[in-house]
Amino acid sequence: MTFFEQKITFNDRQVTDSNSHLLPSAIRPLADHCWPDSLIGQTLTPLTALTLLAASGEIYQRSPVAVIGPNIATEEEYKLAEDLGKALAGYGIPIICGGRTGVMEAVAKGAAIKAGQVIGLLPDEEAHHANPWITTVIATGIGKARNSIIAQAAACLVAIGGSHGTMTEMAFGKHYDKQVFTLSDYPKIPGCLRLASVDDALAAVAAALFGLEVQS
Repeated sequence: MTFFEQKITFNDRQVTDSNSHLLPSAIRPLADHCWPDSLIGQTLTPLTALTLLAASGEIYQRSPVAVIGPNIATEEEYKLAEDLGKALAGYGIPIICGGRTGVMEAVAKGAAIKAGQVIGLLPDEEAHHANPWITTVIATGIGKARNSIIAQAAACLVAIGGSHGTMTEMAFGKHYDKQVFTLSDYPKIPGCLRLASVDDALAAVAAALFGLEVQS
C-alpha cells in the first residue's frame, strides 16, 4: 500500500491505522478537547483529514514540518520550496527552517503569502538576521548546532536541494528516527524517500504527521 492509499480513523482524541493500531500523531486536540464530531468514527486519507481539520476552525497542537535546503538555491529549488510553503500553509501545517536565505527564504515566503506559520531557527544571536518572511524568529546563538534542533523538533523533514548543512540535517533526522523526504537534487542519505512533486510531498507529509510510516 502506498502513502496515497493509506487511511486513518479518528476516535475521541486518538488516531488509528487500518489495523486499529494507535498512531503517534503529531497533530492533537488541545487540553481535554476531542476531535470534531464530524471526524469521529470517520476513515479518511491523511490529506482529506487535514482538509477537514483546516476547515473546522479549531486550534490543534501541531509539531512543525522541517523544510531544509541550501542557502543558495537554484531557480528550480526556489520555486519548489515556495510552492511547498504555500501548500503546507494551506493545510495549516507549521514549518520550521533555518531562517536564512535560499530554500529557507523560499519556503517561508510561500507560507507567509498564505498566512502560514514559519519558525526560523537562526544560528545567530541577532533576530534581524532572519529572512523577511519568517513569522517567528528564534535567535539561538548556537551556530550550526541548531541543525540538530531543527531535525529533533520536526515531525518529519523535506529536503529540497543539497549542501553540507542539508546533509547534516537529513542525517540528524534519520538519527532521531524522523521520516525524511527529498525533492529535486539532494544529498544521498540512506533511508530517505525521493518524491517527484510538491503534491507527492504534501501527501507524504500528511501521512507522516498522523504517524503513518511512509513507503514508496
